[in-house]
Amino acid sequence: MKFKALDMTAFQQRIDGWRGAAASINSFRDDQDRLIVKLTDTTERREPVGLAFFNCIYLAGPVSWTAMKLVVQESQRDDGSPGYEARDEGAGFVVRFASSSLYGDEESFLRERS
Repeated sequence: MKFKALDMTAFQQRIDGWRGAAASINSFRDDQDRLIVKLTDTTERREPVGLAFFNCIYLAGPVSWTAMKLVVQESQRDDGSPGYEARDEGAGFVVRFASSSLYGDEESFLRERS
């Protein structure tokens, strides 16, 4: 499996390709602070994909929702270091994290900011 590093704009475009999908929390590993959100195409034309968030420091919202519309933006982590935030205003979902990857479609990742 080969992953492609993307900047925030290109990564957002990949996520936008799944806009309208059903979203659900697939797993959370507290030893790695890793959250995986499963995105399922409601038309069932594509296989589901996983959207992983690494080094999560904040998570709020539902465990599943329809019509996913995540927006990723830069944010600051609690310790002042640079990070990201993904938010779906309509669903009330928010996660703050250090890096992310989308796998199962075109594998890509958003690098940790320094």
